[in-house]
Amino acid sequence: MPEIVFLPDHVSVKVSAGTSIQEAGRSAGLLLDAPCGGHGLCGKCKVRVGKQEVLACQYQMEEDVTVILPEAPKSTGILANGMESGFAVFPVKEGDCHISVDIGTTTVVVYLLDGKSGRILGSESMLNPQYPYGADVISRIQAAENGELDVQCQKIRRGIEDLVHTLCGKYKKAPEKIGTMAIVGNPAMQQIFLKIDPENLSHPPFAPAIKNLVREKLSDYFMDMTGGVLLTIPDIAGFIGADTMGCVLSTGMYKEDKITLMIDIGTNGEMVLGNKDRMVACSTAAGPALEGGRISCGMRGGPGAVDHIWMEDDTVCSSVIGWRETLKKGSSVPDVEVQGLCGSGLIDAIAVMLDLGILNRRGRIQKAYYGDEKNRIYAVTDHFSDTRGYQGSADGERSHCSGD
Repeated sequence: MPEIVFLPDHVSVKVSAGTSIQEAGRSAGLLLDAPCGGHGLCGKCKVRVGKQEVLACQYQMEEDVTVILPEAPKSTGILANGMESGFAVFPVKEGDCHISVDIGTTTVVVYLLDGKSGRILGSESMLNPQYPYGADVISRIQAAENGELDVQCQKIRRGIEDLVHTLCGKYKKAPEKIGTMAIVGNPAMQQIFLKIDPENLSHPPFAPAIKNLVREKLSDYFMDMTGGVLLTIPDIAGFIGADTMGCVLSTGMYKEDKITLMIDIGTNGEMVLGNKDRMVACSTAAGPALEGGRISCGMRGGPGAVDHIWMEDDTVCSSVIGWRETLKKGSSVPDVEVQGLCGSGLIDAIAVMLDLGILNRRGRIQKAYYGDEKNRIYAVTDHFSDTRGYQGSADGERSHCSGD
């Protein structure tokens, strides 16, 4: 059996011949990024074998090898703060504190609430630890269907448990005194958390398994949280989950006379349109456009990501996460390390390029570009950037919307 050694941590594991580096990494307990789910499409799982750079998901080992891994994904800029709505909270079980969890495909946010007032005391967030199984919902479902349901379930439960313990320690709360923990997410994330096979979401009519409120002992999922109740909020339909229900409730659009459009742009994006009389909803895979799944220089909102681009005195300016100074195109800033563009940076880039007449309405780069006629690239930060994948993702969003 070939032995593979992963550097720089010197982790080794023996695997069967023909095993990919990606699979070997999972066997060794390493979290190797795989935005496309290991299908060899995104080109973002590159590692080094000797002097050769290869894709971890495609390179199959027939003999002993040493693999040099890139730096692990850094902490991302996760939006965890927001306004508190006037929606009344009535916990199913009283306690010294309560927990609210939003399981996103890319990020997980946990909120600690005061047991008496319901006021948010604090929040903690993290990348969803299931990311080695793909950046999008479909890849996670496919991984579960291929025997990875249990490991994905355990990863998300351990991740939530760690965040809860961090919050309890910070605010001097005892885990066993948590009264109610409420979980929301898209249907796939909720089913994986509950270890329910998401096979129902892989084919029409994509009917969710969680159609009613699930109420269970919290200790069945987290051993030291012995006094609480776990509530899993029911999904709406298809890929429109309980997180969308939370948005509808918090905005109050369900009781308004006027027509309101609510948009939740995430890895799995949702829109709800309506008022107190009727609401309609649809969902789409927004992640490839906003998280770099199909963008050659795209990435999550972490250190080194260009997150904003704007015009200032006829000069294209940008900001980079982790760097305080403004970058101006044409000015050399040797110390800054630009890794790529995250979703907000991509949207800004397209807006600026439209204003400058560089892009036409079809998304075609018209001038001031590098490359040839077929592959036109415009540099927004004196580093190459590519908006063609964004356009393709945006087109995909329009073509894949479906009403419920």
